[in-house]
Amino acid sequence: MDATADESAPAPAPGPTGPPSRTALAAVVVGIAALVIANNIGNASAPVLLPVPNDPERSSNPELLLALSPAIRNQVGVVNYVAPWTFLLLAGARLLVADPLFYLLGRWYGSSAVAWMEKRSANAGAVLRQVERLFAKASVVLVFIAANNLVCLLAGAARMRPWKFWAANVAGTLTRLLLIMFFADLLSSQIDAVLDFVGAYRPWILGLSVAVVAVVVARQLRGGSGELGQIRRLGSGLRDDSPTGTTSGGSTEGGSHDAGGTSAQGPDRPDS
Repeated sequence: MDATADESAPAPAPGPTGPPSRTALAAVVVGIAALVIANNIGNASAPVLLPVPNDPERSSNPELLLALSPAIRNQVGVVNYVAPWTFLLLAGARLLVADPLFYLLGRWYGSSAVAWMEKRSANAGAVLRQVERLFAKASVVLVFIAANNLVCLLAGAARMRPWKFWAANVAGTLTRLLLIMFFADLLSSQIDAVLDFVGAYRPWILGLSVAVVAVVVARQLRGGSGELGQIRRLGSGLRDDSPTGTTSGGSTEGGSHDAGGTSAQGPDRPDS
């Protein structure tokens, strides 16, 4: 009877197996690094890329700004000055491009990837543990509402099915972009006033923007914190925390992976 019961029992969920090759891991790491660099360039150069309503002939490039840094403030600043379909496609693609990279890290390394991110982020440990608890209860809803780097990593570690991950992610991203288009149209005069101010003092704001980004990046590199600090050790750190001998990531349907064991390993990118 025991043998029959064992034969009829469902097979355990597959655990993390690591990347298929070092080349695959290197490609993911390089992709994340390139997106972080692009984001920093976009944030630093935003004052010269934003449109100037009172001087439409003044140089600007809102499409390039979206491609470099799709932060909400940049989306709001350019949405009324690009074609709707251009905004949806460009901003949507830029927001989504990082998500499979973090999803793959989670899927390859399971709870080791989550523990790695907890140990190497200076300020987000408590946030990550809260997100883990929420993800165990409502994974699809969380991916729909906030498919950031942490959520995508958790989705991969929980072995959330790819079609569910992409359906919730794309639907949520499109919904947020449509809401930005709606409210930016309602608040167009206020947005234009801010853009005119930035345009009037462009050289000063550009200098301040470049200085702030440079200081933040230098502190991250020196202290090993933040996205750039994480990326410097991403490949070697995950190889050191290889999934062999580590508790498996958990459920196959986006439920909880081994959240309790993961969260206990230390305090805790990477939108878009």
